[in-house]
Amino acid sequence: AKDMEKQEFKPYHIFLIVVLGLMLVVDIVWSIIQKQTTIENLFPYGLILSFVLALCLTNARNENIKQLAKIYVAYVGVAFGLLILVAPVPSFNNFPLFHFKSMFAILSGSIMFFLGLMQFVFKQVEMNSKTLGLAIFLMLDLIVDCLILNVIFNANYLYLFKPGNLNVEWLSNIYLFDNNIYTLFMVVLYIMPILVIYTVYKLADFMVKRYNKN
Repeated sequence: AKDMEKQEFKPYHIFLIVVLGLMLVVDIVWSIIQKQTTIENLFPYGLILSFVLALCLTNARNENIKQLAKIYVAYVGVAFGLLILVAPVPSFNNFPLFHFKSMFAILSGSIMFFLGLMQFVFKQVEMNSKTLGLAIFLMLDLIVDCLILNVIFNANYLYLFKPGNLNVEWLSNIYLFDNNIYTLFMVVLYIMPILVIYTVYKLADFMVKRYNKN
């Protein structure tokens, strides 16, 4: 078990990067054919590409870059993976379940969640206050970048300015009440999965240690 914890799971990286890459190419080609090539429509591909880039950087020679990449994959990957799988993303609203777009959302979310989780399982990332702080910093950095792009391109990346085509009534109600409160709520929503992951792990670890003492 100790040897397994020290292993780099490179075969998983290579296989799932190839799968994700092939799906990404097919999805982009489909979007071009359907003439859905606005910057906002193409933004999800940027998120996935940033995740793939982080995966590649987990094998970087520079230890600081390597550690940040692993934290990004672990925490942010799990967070976005959960949000894609749980939240009513546009693909689920606009296409049937077994349509390519819906399947792409499900599989990309699953891959991000799985590879993020594996960082913890294989002890590539220690779950402590330091990595938690870095994960929140990376998520906030991504959110700030999206806010800047939203202002420059008059876009709505990460649905930070309005619910758009999410078709979630309670989100629309928050937006109609106050758009600034809505934006703040969305920022908290993206950080929440990271805090939930950390809290659940710490509670489970506490219970296991307490059980072993008894």
